[in-house]
Amino acid sequence: MKLTALYQAHVAARAKVEERDGWAVAVETKGTAAEIALIRSGVGMADWSFTNRVEVQGPGVATLAASGEGWKAWRLARRRALLTGDSAAIDAWVHSQPEHTIYSVNMTPVWADFLLVGPASAKVLEKLTSLNAGKLCVGDCAQASVAHVQSIVLREDRGGLPGYRVLMGRDYAESVWESFLHAGEEFGIGAVGARAIEELGR
Repeated sequence: MKLTALYQAHVAARAKVEERDGWAVAVETKGTAAEIALIRSGVGMADWSFTNRVEVQGPGVATLAASGEGWKAWRLARRRALLTGDSAAIDAWVHSQPEHTIYSVNMTPVWADFLLVGPASAKVLEKLTSLNAGKLCVGDCAQASVAHVQSIVLREDRGGLPGYRVLMGRDYAESVWESFLHAGEEFGIGAVGARAIEELGR
């Protein structure tokens, strides 16, 4: 079973861990109902590192659509983008492209991915970066230093609440996670499991 960079921290915090698509995932920290209440009142942060992230480059990226069946594209440059979503759907799209127009790299094992959701999520993020997170629209992405670590920020709302994914090299995961928890104390930030995030959208 594959482990995220925060697996030991989840175990130490007595989070409930389940296997999903070969990954050990923290699905619950304080109880799903309590976690949803925390998200709605301030901001919850989940370890989203188990989800699929594939970077694509090449001339074919210039005409890449914003989304497809089972995946979403985040444009990083004219010929560089990040695809998130179902791994089989992403692979099918990559292999459907003309030869030598798309080159792909699976970044899922390489990057850590945190998801912040809640009315105060932008304020917490802005304490750790010069990026004006509140001005990002849904579907926007940006590259910026977050907690002194070069990161990619994706605006991805959940359940009608503002949400931001922050991606960085997995070696920096623990320090950035702790920086978020410290920066968000005044906003009532707390770690939440994947199940609470998923329940928000239902």
